[in-house]
Amino acid sequence: MAPIVVDLTGVEVKSFAPLHLDRVICELKDIKEQTAKRSGFGKLQFIGAVVSDMDGNPIPDNRQVFYEVSLQQDAKWNLKRTLIALGDDPEDLEAEISIEKEDYVGRKFVAALYLDSSAEALGKTGEPKEKVSQFLPMPVEA
Repeated sequence: MAPIVVDLTGVEVKSFAPLHLDRVICELKDIKEQTAKRSGFGKLQFIGAVVSDMDGNPIPDNRQVFYEVSLQQDAKWNLKRTLIALGDDPEDLEAEISIEKEDYVGRKFVAALYLDSSAEALGKTGEPKEKVSQFLPMPVEA
């Protein structure tokens, strides 16, 4: 196998410090269908780009948020809550639905954040990780 050649001249090592914000405005960039390693059930991963804080101040550094929802029957409430946060009408979610990624990419939402200091989150770095507790709808403009 041939080696992978990469020029790292002048590349600065970076890491993302927590934003220390409770909520941020995001734009959905992708939805990925996956299989949970432990249960083997399907899940969806929602990926959003952080746009700004709640006052509209831009967040630099191309920050992203990741949120996974299980497709297990007893956990579908979380998927429904997430789709409502992304702008779906709750009445439209009272049947079998088809989730088309293209219909959701670009939608704005609020990500509620928290700092996870669990042993799993601390991992090898010993640093807590910022995670998403849930997606919330965009605030209604007055």
